[in-house]
Amino acid sequence: MKKTIVPVILMLVAVCLAQALMPSPLCAEKYEKLYELFGDIKGWKAKDPEGMAMEMPGMKMIQATRTYSQGEQELSAVILIGNAAAAAGALASPGTASGEMKFESSESKAEAREIDGFMVHTLHDKKEKSGAVTVVLEMGEGQDQAVFMLSYEGLSDEEGLKLAQGFDWKKMKKMVKSLE
Repeated sequence: MKKTIVPVILMLVAVCLAQALMPSPLCAEKYEKLYELFGDIKGWKAKDPEGMAMEMPGMKMIQATRTYSQGEQELSAVILIGNAAAAAGALASPGTASGEMKFESSESKAEAREIDGFMVHTLHDKKEKSGAVTVVLEMGEGQDQAVFMLSYEGLSDEEGLKLAQGFDWKKMKKMVKSLE
């Protein structure tokens, strides 16, 4: 009897591992739901959104991206959910009491501040006229983190921030919470 139990247990363990590693069709639905948050921007050409999702014990990553162009100017809008959002979110949440930070040199400038109830980090390369705006949508623990990032090329930091503010951060936050 013991000889038949061991192979059955090993087979059950193998089936459980295989199921855990197989991509879930629900993962695809999650990143595809984020596509609706990337609307068109007047005067900009947009490519079709792309995304991916990966879930396994202790780790989750959902990403949706859409790129835009206008002549030499380019934008890349990204919503990132899960463990990978932690590093990006840390930039937008400096360890100061007020949460605000400003830095400027002859080459670049960075700022972290609250805008419309969201912690926002801007980073701009003056010479390259490029940068990124990172908005913390959800700052939970581990997998329960989410950010919106808009990277840009060929724009001032003010233009980049204005374009980022054209996206509905509150709707993004609500959608992120619905995916958890």
